[in-house]
Amino acid sequence: PPWGPTHQPSAPHDERAGSSAYRELWRFVPGSLTYLIVGFAVSIVALSVLSVLFLSGVGMVVLVIGLPLIVGSLYAARGFGMADLTLLRLTGLPEIATPTWPSPNADASAFGKLVHPLKSGHSWMYLLHQALIAPVIATLTFSVAVSWAATAFGLLTYWLWSLIPTNQPVVGDWFARTYDLALSGRALELIASIPLGALMTASLPVVLRGLARLHHGVAAAMLGRWPSDELAAEVRQESAARGAALHAEDAAMRRLERDLHDGPQQRLVRLQ
Repeated sequence: PPWGPTHQPSAPHDERAGSSAYRELWRFVPGSLTYLIVGFAVSIVALSVLSVLFLSGVGMVVLVIGLPLIVGSLYAARGFGMADLTLLRLTGLPEIATPTWPSPNADASAFGKLVHPLKSGHSWMYLLHQALIAPVIATLTFSVAVSWAATAFGLLTYWLWSLIPTNQPVVGDWFARTYDLALSGRALELIASIPLGALMTASLPVVLRGLARLHHGVAAAMLGRWPSDELAAEVRQESAARGAALHAEDAAMRRLERDLHDGPQQRLVRLQ
């Protein structure tokens, strides 16, 4: 009520928290920019390698070499995906848990071990991400990040390099050029470039963080662990525990049989 105690606003605390969060964004600007540039290069290399391997394997699937090429593309996609997840740590975003890659059975045949990666959904998801999704996203984010950073730097320094004479770098010419710019309409461009460059520079960490989060969200959905992985791990643990229990029971029964054969059975035979 109006006569009651008034609530003190927490604006100073919120401002301090917002300032700290903004400084935290600036701390990851170098890492995010490095990831967006290097990740773009890695995605282009992955697109080239995986397209050659997979399409060659599909084209020669009727031959002996076709199937190993497809399996090799799946292993290569796994390697590029793990490299992408490693580079993604530079952005400071939460680390993505990698899936558990099941190994083939020890008693499987050579052909069964060869085609084992074809049965893994993660292998195909890694191939789809590295050969199709990642190059598209990386090209888009690389273009935005580099353009934004270059435009911010260019606007902040526009007043400097626009006054440099191009033909005769003489001091008198520099002052004359400055006077001509002041009288022309370009003086307004020089004045407007500084606040516009400052605005783009101030928004640079937010833009880079958003681009990095786009990569992180897609990678978490396609390259990370699935809820079914936890269920599969529990099933494998239960199967291992059941196998260990059966092995222990079999060993106990064999030991009991040996004890009965060496002890009471011998005495019963002698008594008979």
